[in-house]
Amino acid sequence: MEKNKKNNKKLIIIVGIIAIILVSVIALTQTKIFKYNWGNELLKNKKYDSALNIFKDIEDYKDSKSKFKEAKIGYGKEHTGTMSGLISWKYNNLVGNRGDTGAKIFAVNLETHEATDSLIDMNAPQGTNGIWISTADGNGNYKIDKIPCGNYAVFIVSNNTNGNYPEYKTLDSVISQKEWITIETINNKAFIRSIKYYNNIQINENEETTLSYDFGLTNW
Repeated sequence: MEKNKKNNKKLIIIVGIIAIILVSVIALTQTKIFKYNWGNELLKNKKYDSALNIFKDIEDYKDSKSKFKEAKIGYGKEHTGTMSGLISWKYNNLVGNRGDTGAKIFAVNLETHEATDSLIDMNAPQGTNGIWISTADGNGNYKIDKIPCGNYAVFIVSNNTNGNYPEYKTLDSVISQKEWITIETINNKAFIRSIKYYNNIQINENEETTLSYDFGLTNW
């Protein structure tokens, strides 16, 4: 009887120790430093999806925001879609619509782009600072291949019509004023060209998103 009591005490002690260890391990895995280090390991091994979840959860810890962006960019390179469309304008009532040859399309990734106090480098590689650029061909068609999935602000700048464009104060949460100057003046020929702005275009993996626009008649 006495022996059974001693065995029961030992068992209780062992169970208690195991419980303490388990609680300690669980508590450790919930600490920011553990998550941060684990997230870094996931980044090194290109496990971007899991790393995104971790750094999003601890975004106020150390440089987790930049780590999140790094994971987002890596994820985007592996999960892409396509954006294409037809940009047109109305030459006159007799001729009708024509392709807006030379129109510029700027797609700005709302999750990876950081507004900078500098003009957009039109010669930079596609995707630099989360910006993809295309030009409408002789028929007004454009296409951006392998654009990372996510939400985009899109600016379509006419090469043939003038007078209709958004005010910068509606865009300052998306791009800097100098970036806006690049977009606003890219196709200028004496007058500011018409610009169509979309603030939330979703690009999905392995899908083609169609975004077309007709500028109609020019104001002058």
